[in-house]
Amino acid sequence: AVALTALALLAAAGCESNSSRQTLTSSSGSLTSTSGIVIDGLVDDWPQDVAVGSDEHYLYLRTKIEQSDAALQAADESLVIWLDVDGDASTGLAPTGARDLASMGVDLAIEFSPRSPDGPRGGVRVSTYTAGGTANEISPYDLGMHFAPTFASEWTEMRIERRGEVLASLTAAGTAAGAYALFDNAGDLIGWSDPFQIEMEAGSPPPPVMADIPDQPEGTVRVMAWNALRDAPTENPAPFARVFQAIDPDIILIQEW
Repeated sequence: AVALTALALLAAAGCESNSSRQTLTSSSGSLTSTSGIVIDGLVDDWPQDVAVGSDEHYLYLRTKIEQSDAALQAADESLVIWLDVDGDASTGLAPTGARDLASMGVDLAIEFSPRSPDGPRGGVRVSTYTAGGTANEISPYDLGMHFAPTFASEWTEMRIERRGEVLASLTAAGTAAGAYALFDNAGDLIGWSDPFQIEMEAGSPPPPVMADIPDQPEGTVRVMAWNALRDAPTENPAPFARVFQAIDPDIILIQEW
């Protein structure tokens, strides 16, 4: 059995499943400070018993799936994070098949290794939901979502920008609720966690980051890496040329061209 751990307090709760018993754990609680958290897959900057939190600009989560060597976005099962951002069970999607989550109205769903009619799709799918529960798929980039690592750690950390243009409730003060759900290859719900809570003060998207390019010390080599999976360097080379000219690397490593 796959076990998913999303600890916010040390107290763990069992979970129920439609087909076989799964061990998913979660609980309520949140960070009191996120100033030291870096999204790098290392969790030594988190309090040991906490796995959700927020600050002025972001929501933070961390999780892991026991006995799984696959990255979340390339797994056999689909891991879904359901978030009731406005804390109102009467709005959004009502989770079906998970009786313990009847108190949630899902406004935002983040799905790793989502299913499609043709089988596994992989990657990440993000959907917002209207008050009536109608889904609207958006790009993870529209949400300003970052997570790490893709493979090299048993823990996955996530950060979501509080973008009001995506969901107005992302910038509001209040108590959000969330839960994790696990779906098998057939798309059947096989496990879910107890709900957790995230306390949020009024927030806003983060300001743009201006990064200066440091001087290159004499006798060193500047190496630049770029994942070009969705950037079309052959069809649209101008943005690449501008960045290369600005950074002036000695060695360029391009992945997934």
